[in-house]
Amino acid sequence: MDSEMKAFFNDYMIDANKYYFQRDFIKASDYYKKALKINPNDPDAQLNDACCDDEIGQTDLAIEKLENIVKNHDYFTLGFYNLGFLYKKKKLYSNAIKVYTKAINLILDKYLFINKPSSNKLLLDSYCGRGSCFEDLLLYDEAERDYIESIDINPKCSYIYKNLLRINLKRNEIELAEYNAKKAFKLIYPECRDPGKFVTVVTFDSLHEKVETVSNTIKAGFYPGYIGEFGKTMVLMPLLCGRIILHLDKIRINKFMTRHLKNTKYYLEESKNVTFMADKLIEYYNAYKKTVVDPSYLLFLRYYLEALNQTDDHLIGTSVSLFDENNEYCAGDLGVLNGRIYTSFSGHKLKNNAGTSQLILYAKVLEEDKKCLIKDFGPDNFNFNQYKLRLKAQLYTANDYLNLARKINPYANKYFY
Repeated sequence: MDSEMKAFFNDYMIDANKYYFQRDFIKASDYYKKALKINPNDPDAQLNDACCDDEIGQTDLAIEKLENIVKNHDYFTLGFYNLGFLYKKKKLYSNAIKVYTKAINLILDKYLFINKPSSNKLLLDSYCGRGSCFEDLLLYDEAERDYIESIDINPKCSYIYKNLLRINLKRNEIELAEYNAKKAFKLIYPECRDPGKFVTVVTFDSLHEKVETVSNTIKAGFYPGYIGEFGKTMVLMPLLCGRIILHLDKIRINKFMTRHLKNTKYYLEESKNVTFMADKLIEYYNAYKKTVVDPSYLLFLRYYLEALNQTDDHLIGTSVSLFDENNEYCAGDLGVLNGRIYTSFSGHKLKNNAGTSQLILYAKVLEEDKKCLIKDFGPDNFNFNQYKLRLKAQLYTANDYLNLARKINPYANKYFY
């Protein structure tokens, strides 16, 4: 390949990678294919093109391409790792274990490269990928061995301890599960004084008794979560996630929504009846599979918010419903008021523009009546963000949001150094 064609190849790869990270996988694939016309045997372009296929739902095609890639490039560690990932996605566990093992052996055979961060990360991910296959096959001893190998590679990697605590829960090793959960949390938030304020093992029957743990989580600016199977023994533990935030004094409403709100007579109902809204959301999820969170998490929120409204004066579990002039239910939201922050856990709409209308109308209530400063939509989820961004919501990293939340609700700082 001469210098001119090499320059074209590099330009196509730069454009392809740009579109890939923007999640425009069709455009990214087009540019990877242009690069491959110049250099058909480039394994990186082949791999990324296959990844685009998987992202747009063509996983079988992606697997076929990756199988050809590793056949022709038997040294290509990243190809074996990605093929293992897709095999696991398709529940082809024995195939996944074989190619994960191949990736591990390739890296270990090149021991001189082990100290490179990228090689360490790939080795760690390969062990964890193989371990998760063993875990799904109920081979817990083998899974645990792979997770422990991962700790030797990077003892400061928090998600390895989350993997281990799942094994602990399945074996009913309660103390070990809590230890590994606190270890993971401390690695994520080393400035936290007492992980025990936010992390604990809980059974379904004792969920109401542990309401203080989840209260602490929200008051400190974290997002409540759990690890394990809902309804059985699980670990309450905050979720590490980016957030999407709307500053209520900066909301921007376009002309279309301004006309829509003027011409449509909506009214809001706000209530502490969180059971009503959680059940509505579960019913909607079962029908359409379009809520941000699944029914298990909605049940978790329902039981927690019910208990919270009986025990905590500062936090208020809230159900918000939007109705039209014919008293028809149009949209709903389930959340919690936390001082000057409202956090939305999940919502849905039954009519066009009803979700945006509810957001705008309740934002006015929050700002004027509740004296809130921001509306927190919870985890940054690409598929549910676009209408929020049009209203000038902003994306925050997990740590940036924590800093913002602790400025707005200063009492949260008591939990940190």
